[in-house]
Amino acid sequence: MKTEDEDNFVKSEMRKTMLKIHVLWRLTRSETNAYTILKEISGDKFAAGFYSDERELRDSLYNSMRSLERSGLVVSSPRVENGRLKQYYQITEKGERVLKSSVLELQKGVKDIEGLFGE
Repeated sequence: MKTEDEDNFVKSEMRKTMLKIHVLWRLTRSETNAYTILKEISGDKFAAGFYSDERELRDSLYNSMRSLERSGLVVSSPRVENGRLKQYYQITEKGERVLKSSVLELQKGVKDIEGLFGE
């Protein structure tokens, strides 16, 4: 029998993965900072479906940005704007490859799940 902790673990891992894919996709359009991404996604269906409040989304986003950078999928560069230092992120070639393969894997996974429950 599944416990609430197991259920929360699955949801948490799905959220992290979907957020990273969303960030990589966003960075294919142009480089930007994490705050701008936060504002863009905080009001859309993605955030509403996965995060209960903006604080949880913000914390997850900043953690994801660090993780993506450590993995070499994005790079950051500091810029001063209005007297404040901001990190601007850009997707790498590796990040673009990972994004493409991740989308293909998700599409395949959805088909596999549909096949399981469609029988």
